[in-house]
Amino acid sequence: MDLNATQILNRLQQIYQIMESPDDTNELEFSYQVGKIISQLEIYDQVWVARDLGNAVRIKEHLHSKNGIELAGKIVSVLLEDEGCAERFPYDVVDKLKMEFGI
Repeated sequence: MDLNATQILNRLQQIYQIMESPDDTNELEFSYQVGKIISQLEIYDQVWVARDLGNAVRIKEHLHSKNGIELAGKIVSVLLEDEGCAERFPYDVVDKLKMEFGI
């Protein structure tokens, strides 16, 4: 698994290409697939924290890398580009990312 920012964003965009817009019928599958992307983001972020601890940013009780914060912001932008018409997705994910990464 490649954990660079470009590949993680490409995977997210592929989900939208394959599944199209989120709606009530595919909301659960969208949430599951995007959850995997968020897991990759969290690993990517922590690898960068370990690589560059001196520049890590404390948000609440967690340390985040500048690269991880930037990638989280890009993921939020992609999620909000095509909100679809699902009841809760992507709003729960976006709120969680904004809170966790201080966006």
